[in-house]
Amino acid sequence: MNMRTSLRDQMGDIGNAANILASSASKIFVTTRKTAAAAAQMAGAVSETTTTVEEVKQTSHLSNQKAERVAAGTKESVSEGIAQFREAGETIGHLTTTGESAAAAQGTGSTVPRRLLTSPNGDAGHTFCFRFW
Repeated sequence: MNMRTSLRDQMGDIGNAANILASSASKIFVTTRKTAAAAAQMAGAVSETTTTVEEVKQTSHLSNQKAERVAAGTKESVSEGIAQFREAGETIGHLTTTGESAAAAQGTGSTVPRRLLTSPNGDAGHTFCFRFW
């Protein structure tokens, strides 16, 4: 083999190697671009997730505040209801005492029996009144 042929073969090998390197560089560039795009998408997803977590925190905080207000309102309503029942009981007690005093004044005796009556529509235990004699 002469030197010319040997140089031509070497030049061909170098050209093939350069083509392989160029193809590899192109593939590396495409892979790098895809990785960069995936990283950008990941950053966007992380940002959205962070925003969602913050929104959930805010919603949770608002729900907690509303629950506290409802609980306070319920407690206040229950307290008012108890006070109204207490007042009603006192009024009934006063009316009972007044009725017994009136019956005693009419000469029916110091002890006045009371009888629980059913309502006119027959609902025993739901609507009732006391009759004194």
